[in-house]
Amino acid sequence: MVGAVILVALMLGTPEARVAPLPDRERAGCLALTRSVARGATITRESVGPVACRDQVPAPLAFDRASGLVVAARDLDAGAYLGRTIIRDLPDVAKGATLMLVSTQGAVRIERPVTALQPSRSGRVFVRDGDGQIYAAPVDGKKAPR
Repeated sequence: MVGAVILVALMLGTPEARVAPLPDRERAGCLALTRSVARGATITRESVGPVACRDQVPAPLAFDRASGLVVAARDLDAGAYLGRTIIRDLPDVAKGATLMLVSTQGAVRIERPVTALQPSRSGRVFVRDGDGQIYAAPVDGKKAPR
């Protein structure tokens, strides 16, 4: 077993050869809010701007596992320092968006408007119809023809 570990180490090279230097603080890119954000609201690219990195504790953020997005853990004022935070684009489906639920069986096609109960980038989303029924529906990302 020891021979196998040594062989792998020789094949990969020394650890120093594989370690990249940390990026310069200024080039790494830190962010701050350009406008106020309410608790639980998604932090979007439109709500942040680049700032110089500093030795300061960043504002409290949370990760929403359902949407895969960063949200404010409390109400945050404009100018709040976020540090090095990765901000993704908004989800394909925003919470509260009006969608069309389409059910097809053979030649029969039923369409009904529904409201998204959560944000979603892909996969499934929970929706509520006009009668209050809640469904888990797949998101196909296609725009409805007009």
